[in-house]
Amino acid sequence: MAGPHFDEMRDENGAVRAHFRSLAAWLADTPAERVAEKRREADLLFHRVGITFAVYGDENDEGAERLIPFDTIPRVIPQGEWSELARGLEQRVTALNRFLHDIYHGQEILKAGVIPAEQVLTNAAYEVSMVGLELPNHVYSHIAGVDLVRHDGKFYVLEDNLRTPSGVSYMLENRKMMMRLFPELFATRSIRPVQHYPDLLLENLHAAAPAGQERPTVAVLTPVWLACALLGAPVASAGAALLVRDHAVQVGDGLADAEAFAAELAAGPTERRVALVRTLAAVDRAVALAPALADRFAPLRDRAAAALARGDR
Repeated sequence: MAGPHFDEMRDENGAVRAHFRSLAAWLADTPAERVAEKRREADLLFHRVGITFAVYGDENDEGAERLIPFDTIPRVIPQGEWSELARGLEQRVTALNRFLHDIYHGQEILKAGVIPAEQVLTNAAYEVSMVGLELPNHVYSHIAGVDLVRHDGKFYVLEDNLRTPSGVSYMLENRKMMMRLFPELFATRSIRPVQHYPDLLLENLHAAAPAGQERPTVAVLTPVWLACALLGAPVASAGAALLVRDHAVQVGDGLADAEAFAAELAAGPTERRVALVRTLAAVDRAVALAPALADRFAPLRDRAAAALARGDR
């Protein structure tokens, strides 16, 4: 049964919560007209840069592009609460990866009757070809998007997105936008950074490489070049990742061809050169779609071009 909404900023007596006091004071001193003006500025910038998301599942608006949601009033999560959330989310993603490993190996959870076997084995997403296949570190989902909701002051998981999680690039762009529009909020407050996410992602994907690969080539797959640029290009900048659009990967004869493709990526200098060429192509296509990205991706393009000129191995 639905109850009263949870007020993030104020408690049941109307008093501002301790971790929101600084922001509440800033809001009280900031004219509403300035906040509204900055919101319009954000929408204009997002539109110019082309930071949008596609709408799927709506038969009246299938595939339509919309501006990403942007709220000029941030949600403040205190350090203690965030630490507890982080531990719980890490535990949850670990459990989900162990579940995936189990259903493709011993299937102990099915034998124990915890989950009816038919719900898993007859599911359209269950890949029989994965049965018995060992993955590095038993990691099936390298990126997890866990949707949270708050009810009665507590966080709950709405759903887990493991197959095609998205939204990280929007988080990065939202933070950049807030720092651009309201730099004073960051100058006087201790706010955890997010810009190191591409480095963490690259480290995570490197750990998934087959044993013995000292310099694995990371391939970031994307359905659209612009989305690839938003997330893939920062990763590429950190470690010269391969930016690949999904239709560029073709597998003809099952596992053998998949392994051959993986071997091509990791083989050596030739593939390294291909990776750099594709990085340049991805950036050029992203800039063609959104010219405003040119300055932002210039360092990445210059780095890839210089590496090609040097013949980096």
